[in-house]
Amino acid sequence: MEESRQLDSFLWFSIGDFTKAIHFLKLAVKFYLILNYRRMRWKIQRIFLRFREIMNFILKIKNI
Repeated sequence: MEESRQLDSFLWFSIGDFTKAIHFLKLAVKFYLILNYRRMRWKIQRIFLRFREIMNFILKIKNI
């Protein structure tokens, strides 16, 4: 009887640790995204600028 109670408490403990680990992972991902947000935004802006330049170039060729 005592063993099953210990096993139950151990299972609950591991489930609690699992939820804590998931919460910690979510926080870590948020922190990582916040840290890399500036760099990613800069890259995305560069990609959009390049895309706009290509579109303007295509429009110029069409006008000629």
